[in-house]
Amino acid sequence: MIRIVFSLRLWFLSACLVAAPAHAVSIKYEARPLPGGLWAYDYQLSGDFDSGDTVTLHFPDPAYSQLHLTPPADWFYFDFGPAAPLDHLLNLGPNDAASVVDLPFSVEFAWSESGTPGSQEFDVFRIADFSFVGPLHTVPAQAIAEPGSLLLLASALALLRRRKPAF
Repeated sequence: MIRIVFSLRLWFLSACLVAAPAHAVSIKYEARPLPGGLWAYDYQLSGDFDSGDTVTLHFPDPAYSQLHLTPPADWFYFDFGPAAPLDHLLNLGPNDAASVVDLPFSVEFAWSESGTPGSQEFDVFRIADFSFVGPLHTVPAQAIAEPGSLLLLASALALLRRRKPAF
């Protein structure tokens, strides 16, 4: 009886995990030097977006200057310039609802610091419920991915199965 109840709960939990909509947004980047002392971030954007949602990339002044965004096709963008204290903000979003995986776009810029430019902050504004998600951080394109929810669940179940009942 206990195994049946456990199996039913496990099935329900698994169905909820698989059926839950993912609203996470991630941005992978690769920084590369350009001629003339310029740099470029090559981004890969992943996530689910509604029409009107925006992703805001933060470029702290004075480290970043001369920004030039090459947006993804069929996406809008606008530049706030130094709108907030010490930040230059680039915003982009889909013209229509979109679910994207590794959508490429790039930003060229002048880098005034030493070394290679690194991770940066970004925010996501959801138009459907007028909510902000952030601050989030871009991750290097070669970063090691974390295990997914189903892999973690399967590992926990394997450990539970090995445990001997106390009764």
